[in-house]
Amino acid sequence: MTASMLHDTRCDEARFERDRIRRALLAARPSLAARLALGPTGALTVPLPRGRAIEVGRMRRSGIARWVVVEPLEDGARVHQPASVEDCVRIVLAALARRARGAAERRAG
Repeated sequence: MTASMLHDTRCDEARFERDRIRRALLAARPSLAARLALGPTGALTVPLPRGRAIEVGRMRRSGIARWVVVEPLEDGARVHQPASVEDCVRIVLAALARRARGAAERRAG
């Protein structure tokens, strides 16, 4: 197998996994259909207020491309390292739930 063929296989696998993540997010939260987008780097993004976004993408860690979920925080960002594609979905949904709780608390407080 040539390096080019190996690269194409990995790219196809990443696209397939990204689509699985997208479909699972939409199945769990259909309201995301209007917000879930593909960013310029190929990451899935869920835009948030103030120009920020939750991002699901691939990052090279220890020489291996792995899925990560980047969750913006008030003072930076948290990089989650999911164990699986399903874990990516769980992390995104949990991040959205945290943001919704925080917004509700600010309105009530």
